Amino acid sequence: MDKICVDCGRACKWFSKKRCVYCARKSYGKPKPAKIKVKPYKPTGELALFQAIWQSRPHVCQVSGEPIKEFNVSCFMHILSKKAYPKYRLFDKNILLVTPDIHQEYDCGDRSKPIFSKVMQLHDELISSYYAKEKPDC
Repeated sequence: MDKICVDCGRACKWFSKKRCVYCARKSYGKPKPAKIKVKPYKPTGELALFQAIWQSRPHVCQVSGEPIKEFNVSCFMHILSKKAYPKYRLFDKNILLVTPDIHQEYDCGDRSKPIFSKVMQLHDELISSYYAKEKPDC
């Protein structure tokens, strides 16, 4: 007795799991698609801080002086990295409004360039204040 295959829709003999012989052979040995687990988004508060900085500061790169035309998360650069200095993740003085190119160059390029001299001074000041706050009270 012929029945309808679930995959191809043809009337044919059953093989297994409601598939005809042809469809079962086609899928034999193929890996099953992996189920992707989606982790729920955990808000960190950065977006609200970025929006506040966007409202309060002029839309000009604080390193090169170029105008910034639109709000973009890549226009906000942490001077001290978020992972190494977690207490300064949401500290507004640790975040500069820059162009995405400057942000990329600061993160992945050469920080000893003259354009980053003021940023590196801020970097040193922030590091000293970060560790001054962490000293235990005696």
